[in-house]
Amino acid sequence: MAEPRFEDGSWIPGQADLWAAGWLEWLILSVIVYLIVASVTYCIVRLFPKAILSNKSIKNEPERVLLVIAHPDDECMFFGPTILSLLQQSQPQFYVMCLSKGNFDGLGRVRKQELWNSCTTMGIPASNILLISHDLLRDDPRADWSTDIVGKLIVSYVLSHHIDTLITFDGHGVSGHKNHKALYFSVRELVKHKKMPKHCTPYVLESVNIFRKYIPPLLEVPLSLMMSPVVFMTDWKQYRLLRAAMSQHVSQYVWFRVLYLLFSRYLTINTLHHIGYIVESPHQSKKKN
Repeated sequence: MAEPRFEDGSWIPGQADLWAAGWLEWLILSVIVYLIVASVTYCIVRLFPKAILSNKSIKNEPERVLLVIAHPDDECMFFGPTILSLLQQSQPQFYVMCLSKGNFDGLGRVRKQELWNSCTTMGIPASNILLISHDLLRDDPRADWSTDIVGKLIVSYVLSHHIDTLITFDGHGVSGHKNHKALYFSVRELVKHKKMPKHCTPYVLESVNIFRKYIPPLLEVPLSLMMSPVVFMTDWKQYRLLRAAMSQHVSQYVWFRVLYLLFSRYLTINTLHHIGYIVESPHQSKKKN
């Protein structure tokens, strides 16, 4: 069947072609509008960070914060904006609990010292760092850590140091590492069974898809502000300090981590969520029984 044409021989667009052209115009217009909104938002946040981000911080300024991580370098690879923002905003006592030596490649002793160097570079006192060496908590992406062991270690530290705010990974662990995810599941179990001390509020670092993980901060800021209740951002001075902290992890400076440091949102933006009390549905209860 011949295609319909005007008398001069030019092609007559069909309904599908008109729809595609209209859709493309709307897509281009939407991208332009988002770029304008993102640029304006980013500039406003950079010019007036306290005014914009004050409503996106942790409620009730924390006095004693515990960051629970799985390996040395997690603190600056993933949680840097949170650490530096809290230390600057409310100057709490900040503690770090690392549940393995990072001995997967046999560098546990080296990585321990690197953790101390990194934390002190960011302003965390050496006396506030605890590194756990436990036979059942090995640095291994295939290892399933016991939520019972991890939970008991966390509760003990929270009680002994009067921690009021706890921060760790969420259920995806940013990178999907099993050790990262085990920390979330351990805290979730504590909350679910009401074993988390009531004076301590747990927060988790939000994992995002790979697109949001590596897009420029200019494009990510509006999404973070719209979608997350707690947002921390580094300014240029904090970013350089974070890079200096990461440079202490010399044993981990391989090419793909260098690329990560250049492009990852986790060096400029952290978004957190509060873990509330989990109510088990009747369906889940029957399934267990």
